[in-house]
Formats: sequence, C-alpha cells, structure tokens
Amino acid sequence: MSMRIYCPQCGKYVRAVFTQKGVELKCGHRPTKRMILFTVHMPEYWLRQIDFLVKIGRFSSRSEAIRYAVRNLLMEEFEGIEREKEVIKYFLRRRGRK
Repeated sequence: MSMRIYCPQCGKYVRAVFTQKGVELKCGHRPTKRMILFTVHMPEYWLRQIDFLVKIGRFSSRSEAIRYAVRNLLMEEFEGIEREKEVIKYFLRRRGRK
C-alpha cells in the first residue's frame, strides 16, 4: 500500500509505502525518528487494558503499545483508501465504455 507524503529532506511530496516496520520513502530518505509528545484522553478502562499488556510483556511500555495501535490504524485506513480509489477507477472506466 502506498501514498504520497511530504519528505522534509527533499522539500516535496514523494511516494511512500507503509510496512510493519514503518514508512519507506521512495526518494531514498528515511523518515525522521523524532518523537513528539502529545496528550491523549481515553477511558480509564482502556488504560488499564494497556497496562495489563505491558505487565504481561506484550509491550515494553504504554507508549510502545499506543504507537503500535496507531501505526496499525494508519496502515488499515490507508489500505482502505487505496481500495476505495481502485473501486472508483473501475466504475469510472466502466462508465466510459457505455
């Protein structure tokens, strides 16, 4: 699954591929590893569930668990967008044949 994202090193939008390890930019540059701190409000029950996953060793920290969840969400959403684009292209091609 790929899309176009901004590469600060190139100063332009480039093709990027989402993988389980992160984002690969087709321009050859590596995405920045800099982490940004932000606040998230969530139900206490969710936090307890995350803490349990950390306690049993599934993740090393709350942050790792949340990064994992966000990365998977982004991959899933962008894959859905790519599928939607393909469906739209298909129907536009069919409409043009009539």
